[in-house]
Amino acid sequence: MKVLVVDDETTIADIITETFIDEGLNAHALYSGNQAIEFLKKEEVVFILSDVRMPDGDGLSLAKAIQDMKLDTKLMFMTGYSEYSEEDLRARGALRVFSKPIDFDLVVMEVVNFIKNLDK
Repeated sequence: MKVLVVDDETTIADIITETFIDEGLNAHALYSGNQAIEFLKKEEVVFILSDVRMPDGDGLSLAKAIQDMKLDTKLMFMTGYSEYSEEDLRARGALRVFSKPIDFDLVVMEVVNFIKNLDK
């Protein structure tokens, strides 16, 4: 079961990915929405945690690609900006929206619990 962490802030993506790996998940860090879209064309991914604003393909483009490809990939967003309400992001496919700066422990706990419940 592959999990992606997508954020142009590479340190954030790498730290979250390493934490997910430590929790036993098959996690990969990518640094743009476009990288994630290309990855999805080749690999089956069960879950994505993505930033909303990124210069090379944002999270909204990624959410649209997931819908256009008719994937069952679950998506949660992280964002430090408020130009999109949580309701708007949920309408675009996000199951949850975390505000930046993120609480790493909360994000890891919620995501790991969510993914483990997908197995049931």
